[in-house]
Amino acid sequence: MTVDTALSQALAAVDLRLTFGQTPALRGASLELGRGEVLALMGPSGSGKSTLLHCLAGILRPDSGSVRVLGDPIEALTESRRSELRLSRMGFILQNGDLIPELTLAENVALPLQLLGTAHREAFARAEEMLASVGLGHAGNRRTGEVSGGEAQRAAVARALVHAPSIVFADEPTGALDTLAGEQVLELLLSASRQHGASVLLVTHDHRIAAHADRVVVLRDGALESTS
Repeated sequence: MTVDTALSQALAAVDLRLTFGQTPALRGASLELGRGEVLALMGPSGSGKSTLLHCLAGILRPDSGSVRVLGDPIEALTESRRSELRLSRMGFILQNGDLIPELTLAENVALPLQLLGTAHREAFARAEEMLASVGLGHAGNRRTGEVSGGEAQRAAVARALVHAPSIVFADEPTGALDTLAGEQVLELLLSASRQHGASVLLVTHDHRIAAHADRVVVLRDGALESTS
């Protein structure tokens, strides 16, 4: 890999292999995510999309293969450095948002900043700004049980982007929403990510959602193939 290629990539995985017991989950999967790119990862349920995402984020260690995040080999990092990398340079959006129900939306969005050591007042000021940017400036004091599913997912987008990550992993972010709410959340995620310059890996089984990406790859039998 040349220096110029490494600098143009947010993430690069080569020949990832992982077996759970006797069951192969990844069979030589290779993937590149460019800086500022939106890449859709497709495949049927149970094909290993979430497993691959967890390997790319350094949550799971593959049996073999390599992952470079922002030019650095993630397998060479200690577990604490991996956690620090996820907190500081990555954002995550899950199918059900994964907000902490006991916290208000503002508290949820401010949490990554507080974990990074940002002062309380600044963290909440930035959280309120981010909530306003996703149309939730009125809802910062509400808890997740007091807002709709679409609003909670918009708050999850705000939380994923509040610390200006380089990479956003979105694992079926619209899967629990109706079509209209899902389209709204997706458009919000993509516009906000592009505004902040983040690369996005979008895991989905929905072709309508994947059509919004710059490029699509499909996981088949534990290996990836490009479709566009």
